[in-house]
Amino acid sequence: MWANKIVDSLIGTMALVVVPIQIVLTIPLGCLVLVTLGLYLLPVDFIWMSLFLGPLLGLSWLWDKVPLLRIPAAILGIPAAVLGDAYGAIMPSIGEKSRITRTLVCRTWPFSLEFVAYKSLKTAPTSDLREVLSRLALENPEINTYLSNM
Repeated sequence: MWANKIVDSLIGTMALVVVPIQIVLTIPLGCLVLVTLGLYLLPVDFIWMSLFLGPLLGLSWLWDKVPLLRIPAAILGIPAAVLGDAYGAIMPSIGEKSRITRTLVCRTWPFSLEFVAYKSLKTAPTSDLREVLSRLALENPEINTYLSNM
């Protein structure tokens, strides 16, 4: 749980930098998506999956299965979650559901793998994941709506 609290505080701190960049880039990147008929989203999604989603899920698995490697996993996973959240906020996506899913994968780390299983397989969340999701739902009404509709 301590790693998730670190991720949460770092994402909050990074918001001071990310939000102004997000505001400036929203219109130009949105226009780029329109001009390329959505083809611009292919490299954006490829970068998300290869640099952030894969490592976050792998490190989440490592966190869960090998407790002795939690510190090394945290050393790699915390920056990946924070940078992945910033990338997801700045880059365009197909709809808000996609953006919120990316956000939740990052913000639930080291429980990202459990979140993906919960979202796609409808498995019961662990108590740690339930606690993280309830905290995130209280902080953000969009996340609350998204989780209510799952």
